[in-house]
Amino acid sequence: MKTNHLVALVWSIVFFTLASGSPSLHATTLLNDKQRAIVVQLQADGVVKIDVKLSKVWIDPIEWITVDAAGKQQLATLFAGYVWDANPDSKSIEIFDKQSAKRLARFGRMGFQAD
Repeated sequence: MKTNHLVALVWSIVFFTLASGSPSLHATTLLNDKQRAIVVQLQADGVVKIDVKLSKVWIDPIEWITVDAAGKQQLATLFAGYVWDANPDSKSIEIFDKQSAKRLARFGRMGFQAD
């Protein structure tokens, strides 16, 4: 059976958050090496595509719907950390369905909002 990428990722985020607290917008680096490696692997597997210059994430819709609301918020936080590490001038990210291009969520200084 194929393991759901995002379910495994959410557990990784939860574990990291419990161990070290949420990333701060003022931190020099928002993600640790393990979190960054997970995002890179998700990109390599074709689950997500991230454009750090545009602050946009495109995600496989089947993977997105398998995660509950809290998990989606944690994923948005993770993707924002990845984008903001690479593009500190970015103020928010948008997450899109990579099949339909419909916006699914956004995350910024005002928090998470699912569409």
